[in-house]
Amino acid sequence: MSKKLLYLCFALTLVLGLMVGCQKETAQPVQEKACIYAKCDSYVANGADILFYSDDRSSLTAAIYGDSGNVDFTGTASLDGVSIVLGAGDAVAIDGDTTNQTQTGGALNIDVGTVTANVSGINVAVTQDNGTDSGTDSFASVITLTQNDADGDLFGIKMTAAATTNAAANSYEYGYFYDCAENTAGACIDGILLTSTGANTGMTDGLDVSASNILYAVNVGSNPVLGGNSDSFTIGASDAVFAVTRNDSGSVTYTCADDDANATCVYDSGGTGSVNVGSADTASIALTTDGTGDAEVSVSENSIGPDEVAVMHDWVIACGQADENGTIYYGPATAVFGGDGSTSYAISSAACDALDNATEATADAPIFTNVAFKITGLYCKQSGTLGAGEAVTFTVRSAAADTTPVISCTVSEGETDCRSLTGSTTDIAAGATLAVKAVQVSDNTDDDHWCKVYIAYK
Repeated sequence: MSKKLLYLCFALTLVLGLMVGCQKETAQPVQEKACIYAKCDSYVANGADILFYSDDRSSLTAAIYGDSGNVDFTGTASLDGVSIVLGAGDAVAIDGDTTNQTQTGGALNIDVGTVTANVSGINVAVTQDNGTDSGTDSFASVITLTQNDADGDLFGIKMTAAATTNAAANSYEYGYFYDCAENTAGACIDGILLTSTGANTGMTDGLDVSASNILYAVNVGSNPVLGGNSDSFTIGASDAVFAVTRNDSGSVTYTCADDDANATCVYDSGGTGSVNVGSADTASIALTTDGTGDAEVSVSENSIGPDEVAVMHDWVIACGQADENGTIYYGPATAVFGGDGSTSYAISSAACDALDNATEATADAPIFTNVAFKITGLYCKQSGTLGAGEAVTFTVRSAAADTTPVISCTVSEGETDCRSLTGSTTDIAAGATLAVKAVQVSDNTDDDHWCKVYIAYK
């Protein structure tokens, strides 16, 4: 047989082999196979029309070139260990804009289920290599929204924590997590940066957490909140309350500080509105200063007039002579005193001695018949100095009972007077009796006592 005829038979055999299937040649240990519309083995039997593979089922590299550079595939592909290496100017593109989309499952749909730790649906790692020009910006992801319809709604990223029957508290720990693991201080400037480079007020809310079922809108922990110029908080008109709450018991402190930590705190109303401190259930209001006496608490001149003083303050004397080691009651001085023809209620005076009695109902008396009042303080003194182990305790009484709270003070060894700044929280009713109880632990007889009970009334 001629050499040309042999070549022709070989070529025909090769073409027929590609059409009807290829079989392994025994001369080689490993052969690549190409099967077209034939059942070479179980792979093609699984439904493949064209199959390229090695007979030892190892990996096989294949390249497909089209005249226009585009090859379309339709159907489902099972990919395992696929790696795409891009050149410097190459990109993988999915075009769902040339033909408007009607699918609602996503132009790129990735579904992942797992029971393994640290599995991710999408893993993006971007490295800006050394040698990058100064100030060059690179991004791990860029999303551009283009709204060409005036009455449509176009959103950016939507993330939903689905409702399930198996999830429990803390099952969904966070929707967005950014960890600055860099060990250089100040390397990570902003965790989230929101800007608006378009029209002024083009962005209405930088961050909207107004859903009523959110427990905490913002949790800053122990971190400070930094602001720029002309910062303000705007709250709803229906409640108009700005509440600061700590998560345990104790005080909430407002501190004003500037660059040298000596800023002046200014609480101002809007326009001609008033500044109110406290409410009907506020127990007390305290103004504390350094106590140097240099006009630390001041008001503008003529800012308080007679009609603006809501409470009048006065005092009443209760005095008498005590027995040794016993209890006695001093009634209030109700006779006119302090002017011509008045009664002198000086300590040890006859007028004072007439006010004491061992029976409270005999000593006490009302000081007002038609005005309710409160006790605001107590001051008491005695005629001599108490010796070792001696003491006398004075307590304000009304209607034969201690006030609420108890208002009392004690003169102890070596002292001659005492005071209490405690005030009553409930009114002393109009017409209610008043007295001061003195309990003395002393061997002295005829010790004289004199008390001033401070009161406030409208």
